[in-house]
Amino acid sequence: MKKEVDIKVDVLIREINKYEIGQVITLLKDNIESKIYPLTIYCSPGYNNYLGKIIRSDSHLTNNYLFGAFVEEKLVGFVNLKKNKSKLHLNNIHVSSNCQGKGVGKALFDHYVQFAKKYGIGNLFLDVFESNIQARKWYEKKGFKKILSTYWYYIYNPFDSKRGKYDIEILDFPQSEIIQKEFGFSKMQVLYKNNDFEIGRIHNELYKVNENVLDYPELLKNLKKLQPHRKLLVVSYDKNLMKNYGFNDYLIKAVTSYRMHSIIDTRFV
Repeated sequence: MKKEVDIKVDVLIREINKYEIGQVITLLKDNIESKIYPLTIYCSPGYNNYLGKIIRSDSHLTNNYLFGAFVEEKLVGFVNLKKNKSKLHLNNIHVSSNCQGKGVGKALFDHYVQFAKKYGIGNLFLDVFESNIQARKWYEKKGFKKILSTYWYYIYNPFDSKRGKYDIEILDFPQSEIIQKEFGFSKMQVLYKNNDFEIGRIHNELYKVNENVLDYPELLKNLKKLQPHRKLLVVSYDKNLMKNYGFNDYLIKAVTSYRMHSIIDTRFV
């Protein structure tokens, strides 16, 4: 992300329509590091269908919003916001390389802030990868501070798939399969030994899990039996996870992300 200056181009911010979804996905692919992109839902084959659902949803029926930045009627950037009662999360903000440094990012970010004020939301959150140093500095200048570090680990499931009956119960498997087929990513609620686990599936390659799953080898065996080809993307707050679990031969630290937070005054719009 280049240094922002006063706006040099006229930027129109409006909601994305269905004909512009392909351009949004191109912006995502062009702006996310090539080693990180395959670890995200954005590379899922049905992610365009997911964006289409967001766009077609009535504003009262969704908490997900997608706005584009247009210069001379051309989409040059976008911002994706997720809203709940007390906070507004900046899921994505991306600008095409030929328009960076021209104030497009500033216009999108200002829209983010004004959107929050419109709904009386004073807590703003975002996630940024550690390697994206320019973006981190830009957010800090906007008043954001790091509050949390998250470590992503990539692991080949070291356990043999379990033979015989499953020892897990998937509470919503039919619904999850429908979502997986349409969007290319999904979540499953898995019950094992009276513990409830949320297991994500990203495209056809990954399970996305929290570190507590590593405490249950039999659960990992069942997951491998369910879909043997899937590797694990383990999300943890522990930077020493490899040492603590003894998975040095299997676990690869992929990336670190930062959660950042800012508080704004919502009295004035």
